[in-house]
Amino acid sequence: ALAATGESIHLSLKEDTATSLSIVLQSNNISKPLIGISTLMHLPQGLTYKSYEPGQFFEQTNNQVTYLIAPKKNDPQTLVIGIASLGKAVQNSQGAIVTLHFQKQTNFASIKTLALADSVASGTNNQKRVDYKDIVWTTDISLAATGSELLLVILISLLISLSVIVAKKLFQKNTNLPWSNKVRSKSEKGI
Repeated sequence: ALAATGESIHLSLKEDTATSLSIVLQSNNISKPLIGISTLMHLPQGLTYKSYEPGQFFEQTNNQVTYLIAPKKNDPQTLVIGIASLGKAVQNSQGAIVTLHFQKQTNFASIKTLALADSVASGTNNQKRVDYKDIVWTTDISLAATGSELLLVILISLLISLSVIVAKKLFQKNTNLPWSNKVRSKSEKGI
């Protein structure tokens, strides 16, 4: 599901297995003609980039599309992503731009620290490149809570439930106090 309602490029989890992970970068409500996108993806420890699958967003126009997707030479946990349509601009409202595939290593803990930086969606205006600053980059990447995170969620839920029960019991006991505004029913009023 896409989180944003305006023009956006959205990152979401496509597949998560014990040894691999797939993430899709997708356009959402794009009305501007795009010639390309670029971003830096900061990967969590224990996640290694393996490959990509082209999406239909740029591909369906039959233009030549160039994909530059590789880890930075001096920082393998930063993935450089650049995709450009070499021809006329693409104007599609929705569609997968690219699916990225990763390998999980034994030290992989969580995808929650995955982050995008320096993200740009570009088009042309009077044959000059224009960066669309109003196209928002969003993500809903998260994994289900496990281990100590799951215990914390259960403990907090239990504490909230107990607080509600205790507050309800206290309120019921305090309704007979002289300053309480107890509403009397018709039968109590003798009507």
